[in-house]
Formats: sequence, structure tokens, C-alpha cells
Amino acid sequence: MNSTNNKVKEKNKLFNWGMFITLLVNTMLGVGGWYAVNRLNKSRDIENKKREIKIEYLIKAYRSIQECSGYPIRDLTQASEKDIKRTEDLEQAMRDIQLFGSVYQVREAREVCKKAEPTMNDSGLRKFEWEANELLLDIRRELRKELLLEEIDPKEDKQEGIRKIRWSKIMEDFLATKKNQIP
Repeated sequence: MNSTNNKVKEKNKLFNWGMFITLLVNTMLGVGGWYAVNRLNKSRDIENKKREIKIEYLIKAYRSIQECSGYPIRDLTQASEKDIKRTEDLEQAMRDIQLFGSVYQVREAREVCKKAEPTMNDSGLRKFEWEANELLLDIRRELRKELLLEEIDPKEDKQEGIRKIRWSKIMEDFLATKKNQIP
């Protein structure tokens, strides 16, 4: 019996339970940590991609609305190709805002569309007058916040609105005056 006890003791000496438990716990912690980090990275990547897509579409919508803002939208039967393209871009921008915009932006986009009133100009052409300054200001505020840019003073924003620089219009006027001056 004594020899059997010695054999069991020898086997226990060869197999160190303390080391086995330590290795098992470390392995489980390593695999669990890897899994947790992988899940966190995956959710962070998904959030970053969503943010990236939203920013991309809002920038495009902002540019399209800003391009059209202040210009009358002509009836498609009277519009040039450029007017038609501009109108299509504006429609797409409004759809993008309804998909990616905040609740306020969606509400504001709907109001802009409701307030677009058809009028007749002096030459008898039907056009739609509309204004989207509040919508543009809110999109700009959100984009600047998302892109971690400096915030623009909201009071100044309300007073000034969105400034448009129309170099093409300035150049057209300049060339027209030059053309009229040539004898």
C-alpha cells in the first residue's frame, strides 16, 4: 500500500495543479479579453462608418441646397438643362436630409418644401420662391460639430445667415458690362 501512495505522490509531483489552474485562468482571460476588445472595435468601426456616411451625405445636401438657395426654381417646361440638374440635386438633397438629418432638419426640410410658393415673374415664367436659411444653418452647425471645428456664434449666425459668393454671377455681370462698352 505504501508503494501505491508513493506512485500517486510521484504523479502529483509531475503534474502541478497550481500551474495548470494559473495557465487555464490566464488563457480564459486572454480569450475573453480578445473577444471583448474585438466586439468593442467592431461596434466602434460601425459607429465611425455611420458617422462618415452621414457627414458625406449632409455635406452633399448642404452644397446642393446652398447652390439653389435664393435662385428661383423654374417650372420644368421652362427650365434649362442646368436648372433641371439643379432641381434634381435639390430633390436628392431633401431626400438625403430626411434619411440622415436630425429630427429638426427633417422638420425644417418639410417646412421649406411646404413654403415653396409658385409665382409668375414679369416675363410670364412660373417659378418657385423658397428659402432654406434655417435648414442650412442647422446642417452647418451639425457638420462643424461632427468634424470638431470651431463653433460659429449662433447669434451672429441668425443675423447674417448663409453668405453666398457667386463668382460666376459676378463674372457674368463683369463680362456683360465689358461687352456693352466695346464699340
